[in-house]
Amino acid sequence: MDFKLDAHDREVFQTDEVIHRPNEHAYTRITELRCLTGQRHPKTSVVYEFPISEGDPCSPVPRPESAEIYRK
Repeated sequence: MDFKLDAHDREVFQTDEVIHRPNEHAYTRITELRCLTGQRHPKTSVVYEFPISEGDPCSPVPRPESAEIYRK
């Protein structure tokens, strides 16, 4: 995943803490950070998540090798 942090000069940016957008946008998820912590502030920050094809996968892959890593 590639992440882009963005700040906004308003208290609330979106209706929910996390919104998944798998189709109509280049990013797949947007998270408003202050919603997760319960903070109140006149400004807010959001994180956009963009899929990338290289690097380690961000989501767990259910397979024996993954289970062995978890056990360690």
